[in-house]
Amino acid sequence: MKNNIINILFLVYCSLFIWNSSYACSCIGKATTKQELKSSDFVFRGTVIEDSTFVIDTLFGDRYVYNTKYKFKVQSIYKGKKKHHEQEVVIITGIGNGDCGFRFEKGKEYIVYANWENKYYSKGEQVGKFLYTNICKRTTSDIETEEAEIEKYIKPCKWVLYLRVPSE
Repeated sequence: MKNNIINILFLVYCSLFIWNSSYACSCIGKATTKQELKSSDFVFRGTVIEDSTFVIDTLFGDRYVYNTKYKFKVQSIYKGKKKHHEQEVVIITGIGNGDCGFRFEKGKEYIVYANWENKYYSKGEQVGKFLYTNICKRTTSDIETEEAEIEKYIKPCKWVLYLRVPSE
């Protein structure tokens, strides 16, 4: 009996150190399309054209946190506003492997659900506003299925390019 109590206390003691030094992602279920459209600030269909990784070194003391910045060429906007002349949007996410980051592939098309943020991981100093997504959102490369679900609730805004023809 005494050994069991000692073992339990030892496990509790060790788990306190493990919990304090690790940060892992945890999603509680997947939201429906309707719920995700309501909770997201910006929803669009686009193709990844550029990616880069950057470091945030001020969040957790001596630990560095890596994020990835993805640039998309936008085909359709389902929710949110962009300036009419901007056909590209930048999304920030973690790098994956337990930090909730969504791993996008360059050249691949996605429907992205994102929110405006001004702090990385809700910690640290405020930075300029940026769009953020993660694996807990409905972001997907299954365009046809997701677009059919989205269109039950809203219609996309397609980019229209107007060309001026010079008069002779």
